[in-house]
Amino acid sequence: MLRRESYAPRLNGFSSSESLLDTDGGASPPSIHRGSEDIEPHRTRTGSSGRRPSLFSQMTPAQFHTWSSSNGSSRRQLPHGISDDNLRKAPTPIVPTTKCLQNFPDVVARTARRTIPASTIKAREHHRQQHDVHKETLMKLRAWDESRTLKKQHPIQYWWKTHVEFSNKPPSKPSEEELVNMVYHYYPLRADIKIHVCDFGRGKYEKKDMKVSELKEDMCKKPEWSQVRWIHMPFGIGLVHSSMEELFLKGKRDIPGEPNVSWPYRSIETLSIYNHEELKDMQDVYRIMSRLASVDPDIKNVIDRLNRNCLSNLPDDLKEDIEWRALHNGIKEITHWTLALPDFHRPLEYAGVEMVDPEITAHTTSLLQPQMISQCKTYEKAHLVKSSLRCFHRADGFLLTMCPDGGVDYVDRHINEYLNQPRMSSLMNESSSALGLLFHLFDDESEAGTSSWHVQSVEWLLLYIITEMAAKPNNIRQGGNAPSLSKAYQIVVAQLKQKRYAKFERNESVAVVRQYLACIDELAMMTTVLQRNSRELEDLIRQAESVRRTFKVVGGNMYGESAESRITWAKAQAQTGASTSAELLGDLRASMTALFQLRSIEQNELAIVADNQNKAILVFTGVTVVFLPLSFFTSYFGMNLDGLANTTRTEKYFWKVCGTTGFVIVLALVLYVQRIRIARRLRHAVSSTLV
Repeated sequence: MLRRESYAPRLNGFSSSESLLDTDGGASPPSIHRGSEDIEPHRTRTGSSGRRPSLFSQMTPAQFHTWSSSNGSSRRQLPHGISDDNLRKAPTPIVPTTKCLQNFPDVVARTARRTIPASTIKAREHHRQQHDVHKETLMKLRAWDESRTLKKQHPIQYWWKTHVEFSNKPPSKPSEEELVNMVYHYYPLRADIKIHVCDFGRGKYEKKDMKVSELKEDMCKKPEWSQVRWIHMPFGIGLVHSSMEELFLKGKRDIPGEPNVSWPYRSIETLSIYNHEELKDMQDVYRIMSRLASVDPDIKNVIDRLNRNCLSNLPDDLKEDIEWRALHNGIKEITHWTLALPDFHRPLEYAGVEMVDPEITAHTTSLLQPQMISQCKTYEKAHLVKSSLRCFHRADGFLLTMCPDGGVDYVDRHINEYLNQPRMSSLMNESSSALGLLFHLFDDESEAGTSSWHVQSVEWLLLYIITEMAAKPNNIRQGGNAPSLSKAYQIVVAQLKQKRYAKFERNESVAVVRQYLACIDELAMMTTVLQRNSRELEDLIRQAESVRRTFKVVGGNMYGESAESRITWAKAQAQTGASTSAELLGDLRASMTALFQLRSIEQNELAIVADNQNKAILVFTGVTVVFLPLSFFTSYFGMNLDGLANTTRTEKYFWKVCGTTGFVIVLALVLYVQRIRIARRLRHAVSSTLV
């Protein structure tokens, strides 16, 4: 199925899909009244951004503060002289991330004016319903697997659960069709994955979505009006990723008559925020299905069906290339997991391990634990993951980017709502997704397509995408109304440092040390990623200068953002994040060293107390050993028995027996206690005699 969204120049500044504010009144033409004077919205470009000043840029700071402070009310209280009608018709294009803080009134205006189209709401609701259905199937599979394990290992607990908790109805196994659909929901068939194709021309922009099986012609041809075609594929690094790269570049690396200054492919590591439960669900689907395939015939049939269809509906040349690469890499059999597991993001704690074989990589098999970032309330559902964005471009104006589906890239106070969205809904949300923002960024009515580009070339778009992805996740787009990752980790580190002073409790120190180690791993990996990005961006600056000197730039918007300014901005973001993370990492390591020292002192004091107690117990033990036999004999001879009462033995006989016995016991005890010292002295005496 092919869906086309046209973002050509719009009549009067609006497209048919654009929604206005939800207010009590209806939509009506706006005007700005300042006293008796009408102010029309500007249509000329100003400043370095190349975009028109918005209606809100004409407010005084006091007016804007009054308007923005009423953000939570059902009907916004606009400054005096500015009506809802003015707000509806004010031009509010998407503000680039680099300009959000300088032009924050424009960001607020767009947020206030933009509502979600009915078609998007319907699509999101459909995604949510589908997700809930497959989530329920996964819950049934977990319950059935748990009951099966209990029945085998703990029959009594199994009886209790089935007869008491489940009312004689043990959990049932999902059907084969339910299991297949569940796996395809979390790990889609390669041929069914949605590809995004964007065409950029002078004053025109079009976007269409298609499946992999429909993409072959679009990788070779583009419309005549299109200067640049951007193809984005949500693939992780694996067989399909490498094969798509080869097909994209095959025969198109150079164009006769053009200087060959194309860069090799650019790769940058990106961080994203995912829902922890969503990642855990993806991991459990793989772990449970793989484990049960060897013991349950129905599950094995499901896996066999998945493996048979893993290459179905793919183009023949793509299928052949995948098979060749599998043979080259020593993969004996291409399975569904071989192709789909690269989509599973690497959590930050496993980000340093490069994926060789996805089916044996630790992050897909180890139990996924909550990260320390979740200790911050804003990020309580969050899990940081790392993925790689790879960009391939050709001299004929084609750009291919590949990375797994992103999570939340822009942090604001609605982050938990974004994390609860299904992946497809989150991907197209410009408020939370970097890709969603990029897909809608160049559709301004007067600057659509390449009209706002500083240089109308594929290299400029490549650099724009890389810099946007390198600077995420950030809290810039909504003015920092939620703590950034650095601030969140500062909160977590402060909480961990407070635990150093807690009173010693048994087993508590081990848990605290584990939290320290987990936070150190996360901060160390985040620092490494940001430092690598900083070096990569530094290299991009040199590459951009080389390309600029080689080509004579034709066309472009002199007010648009230059590649150098974008790279400088992204590099500053990466360096700031890296330095902050490194400082927190050093502080945390010093804190853990202090924790160890404090716990060592506590252990020494406890050892001294325990030693004193042991000495006292030893004295009591010695006294008991000495007097217990005497007490026994005293009690025995004191019994009023016929043999004892009428005995002819005297008291002298009693002391001979009891005294000798007591002396032997005490002597044996002393020799046993002093055995090591006695043996040492004997060895010393023997060695002295020999000398």
